[in-house]
Amino acid sequence: MAGAARTLRSNPATRPLVRALPAVVRQTTANLARQVSQGRMPGPEASAGKLAGTEAARAVADLCVRLLGGDAVYASDLDGSRTWPDLQATLPGLAIAGGTDQILRNILGERVLGLPAEPRADKGITFNQSIAGGRS
Repeated sequence: MAGAARTLRSNPATRPLVRALPAVVRQTTANLARQVSQGRMPGPEASAGKLAGTEAARAVADLCVRLLGGDAVYASDLDGSRTWPDLQATLPGLAIAGGTDQILRNILGERVLGLPAEPRADKGITFNQSIAGGRS
């Protein structure tokens, strides 16, 4: 993995992304921590941060597998505890936990861009009043 990380840092196409990611993650984390410490719920930037994080993780995993080629099957992280196949198997779960990418995009569209909400037949009723709640 050290070779792949070195390649990511030295490649002109990936260098800006590799340099910018830590600052973006720190700033988003600081903003969210400040909101929570003030007793506020995180806003849509939490959705944007999670969406960006899962997209970045997918892109990095994909790029590393492309760089490593067949060796990706055996490559592990620096302490040897996780392999690239482990990471790639985990990524779909990360994309689902805390809201799917599609739900997060809806949140951003409605709360940030001011787009109208998607029509919902179940809006304003409880789950038990819905068709799904009536199933046995």
